[in-house]
Amino acid sequence: MAKIRKPKFTRREFAKKAACTIAGTSCFLFTGDAFAEQPILRIAQWNHLLQEFDTWFDDYARQWGRQNGISVIVDHLPASEIRVRANAEVAAGKGHDLFMFPASPATYQRHVIDHRDIYSAVSRKHGNVVELAHKSTFNPKSQKYFAFAESFIPAPLLYLNDCWAAVGLPLGPSSYAEVLATGARIRATRGLSCGLSLAPNLEGNVTLLGLLWSFGSWIVDSYGNAVLNSPRTVGALRLAKQLYQGTGSLDVLTSRTGGHEMLSGKISCTVDAISQLRIAEKQNPELAKRIMLSPPMHGLAARRLAAPRAISCYVIWDFAKNKEPAQRFLIDMVDASATAFEKSRYCNFPCFPSTVPNLIKRLSEDPIANPAFKYRELEDALHWTQNIGYPGYDTPVMGEIFDSSLIPKMFARVVKGESTPEAAARDADLEVRSLLRKWSAA
Repeated sequence: MAKIRKPKFTRREFAKKAACTIAGTSCFLFTGDAFAEQPILRIAQWNHLLQEFDTWFDDYARQWGRQNGISVIVDHLPASEIRVRANAEVAAGKGHDLFMFPASPATYQRHVIDHRDIYSAVSRKHGNVVELAHKSTFNPKSQKYFAFAESFIPAPLLYLNDCWAAVGLPLGPSSYAEVLATGARIRATRGLSCGLSLAPNLEGNVTLLGLLWSFGSWIVDSYGNAVLNSPRTVGALRLAKQLYQGTGSLDVLTSRTGGHEMLSGKISCTVDAISQLRIAEKQNPELAKRIMLSPPMHGLAARRLAAPRAISCYVIWDFAKNKEPAQRFLIDMVDASATAFEKSRYCNFPCFPSTVPNLIKRLSEDPIANPAFKYRELEDALHWTQNIGYPGYDTPVMGEIFDSSLIPKMFARVVKGESTPEAAARDADLEVRSLLRKWSAA
């Protein structure tokens, strides 16, 4: 690796540069030696779903900086602001050395280095990366890794077991048909609606991709063809409207997450990360005891698939000032995957499975969960979690579809009665085809 050159500025200038006054973010400066001139590694990190993980990450960055003689600045940003900040840095040609996205950053691949060497270095120590991470960060046309994914957050079904047991489903609904058939009874008797998100946000994207997949519907097939306009998509749209009319509420069209609504006692089930359950275990143990987990529900195609609630994709900009220490930080960070899994309270699943060899045992014997084996429902998360471009790769087209919430908007038009399922599927497919032409050279 190239030798790191020390920045040429005075101690006073160093102190001035180290001051962080970025509005609207949490900023932490970690130094190895407060009196030495050092390289500065700047990291933009989206706010984790659990604050305790961010606390651990900041401490890890501090210790790593001390051990490597590098000052580390970590800026924590809301996930909703990540793309805005990234666009600003690309436009300015300067910013952070490491930038972390909660979903595939395929649209930025022209502005980043090839992360192949990072994957190679980590693979030599920990074995191959999982297909989910590979397909989320690799462009098969250019053969370039436009990001590095070290962990992902699964999105299982969360449900209140007493509500569903009362309608004959003690293990919760296993299909969307069961939700449709019994959700209205729960709403009538308990006043709780179904909380499957239709909102134009990260959660809505994740929820509705899973719904489409359960019907055997894809947006773009593995050959890069637009295939959204299909009877399977129309079937998924019709079911969503029936679910909304029979079991839903206006809340599913807003930006509030289903997990938050469950903690507020307003919904009977939702698709989300386990972070809200972890919060309930601290704040409301009795409610937490009622919340159970299940793999994704299946639809007409009998598929049980889900997009990740988040996948931690780091990019190193091609204009980054400290590319070498940024690569080294990512390589070393994977060594701490087992600790990250624990500190995230099992939210962050490793993209290099060998780093957490006893994962199933940990899920089966959680010291806080009631019952203790509750989280074992996540043991197959790697098998039912697919990248957002499934069955293909995460391309710039899929990135723009995800960022623009094209799929939630398609569903919302049908649910609100603004469009028929057939027209909505056709119009959304035309938008996909337009994006394919736009990115044809990428």
